[in-house]
Order: sequence, then C-alpha cells, then structure tokens
Amino acid sequence: MPNPHWTFEPDEGINFGQPPVPGPEGIPLLTYGEYGGPGYTGGHYLPPGSPSPPADYEVAPIDPLDALFRLHDIAYDPVLSGSDPLAQAQADVALIQGIARLPDPKLDAQASIYGGLATLGLIARVESGPYDDLLSDRQDLRYAVGALEDVSRGLHDLTHTEVASATPYLHTIFDLYL
Repeated sequence: MPNPHWTFEPDEGINFGQPPVPGPEGIPLLTYGEYGGPGYTGGHYLPPGSPSPPADYEVAPIDPLDALFRLHDIAYDPVLSGSDPLAQAQADVALIQGIARLPDPKLDAQASIYGGLATLGLIARVESGPYDDLLSDRQDLRYAVGALEDVSRGLHDLTHTEVASATPYLHTIFDLYL
C-alpha cells in the first residue's frame, strides 16, 4: 500500500547535485533518493561492507522505488542481515521483482530511468555470481526488456531542467569510457 507521505516532485529522485559513488568495475554511479546506490543509505555514503547506523533506516524514502532500495539496503546490512552471499543474491532478485511490479504511473521520469538502470545492473550481478540459477533465462529477458522500456519512457519524459542536470554527469561517463 503506497505511503501517502511520499512525494513525487519532478526534481527529486536522482541526486545530480551529489558526487557519484563507485559502482561495479569502478563505474561512477549517481544515487537516488535516500537509499538508491551502492553504499548509500539514509542519505549517507558508507564504506563497502560497513553497517549503517540504525537511524539511517528511519529516514523516509521519497517514493516507492526508494522504499524498495531501503529494503535492499537492510538485506545487505551486515549487522541486521549478516553477509550471506545467497541472501544478498536473493535480495537482488527481490529488488528486480519489486521494481518490475511498480506501476508505471507511480514512477516519474527519474524513477523510471534509475529503476531501469538498477534492474539491468542487478541482473548482471546475479547472473555473474554463484547463484545465477535464481533467475531463469526467460526471467532475465523479461526483466531486461521491462527495464529498457522504463529507461526509454523516463528519457522521453525528462524535463529540460533534468536534462541540463544530467548532462555534466553523462559527459563524465562518456569521457571515461569513450
């Protein structure tokens, strides 16, 4: 059941004003809301594998996508959930499934883009790990197609302000990899 206190303001979501966090293979990733992004919980950056202070989980998620990221952070917290690789892979699959179940009208442009990109990254992480059987090839394809549709829809719906905010980040990524 959606929380009536969540906001869906067009400039909330992807944290363009904050520095990216290092993702897999050192790729710089922007964060989302209060919980989206590696090592980003409750609006704070944490060193990899470190527990989050309990107060970080009391920060309200900005929307349903951010709420899913919060649950994922809890599943990865070594104090709350341990560091069992199978449990973490299951948390990745649960996040993929949760993002796929979010109704499109509940996602603004930024949430659509970030959720789609997160799904693609999570599929790659699950499939490259020891528990690659948690998702079938058919599920991989279904979730990947849905993620690409989310990204496409989000890109189409970005405001001019959001495009302007994203441009410096995109130039940084292109400069690193082209």
